Amino acid sequence: MSAGYIYVLSNPLYPEYVFIGASKKTPAEKAAELYSEGLLFPFKVETAKSVIGMESKLVSLHKLLNKFGERPNPDRDFFKIPADTVENLFDLVD
Repeated sequence: MSAGYIYVLSNPLYPEYVFIGASKKTPAEKAAELYSEGLLFPFKVETAKSVIGMESKLVSLHKLLNKFGERPNPDRDFFKIPADTVENLFDLVD
């Protein structure tokens, strides 16, 4: 099992959506990396959690989010759901 972070990022370009992912990089590093890929505004880290088994926990979290929020593109990690709702779900997957 790999250790890393699951995180929630927001961006003013997508005010109703949050980006929910996992990485071995810190959430701040991941937010900076995503911003460097050509977006007009940087991502903001809304919440993050250090976890063991980040891949399986992210899959579990995404399954929960599919029930509580809208995922406009199944190939992207954006969800239409408030960041504080996602934070409450973090404990369910840990």
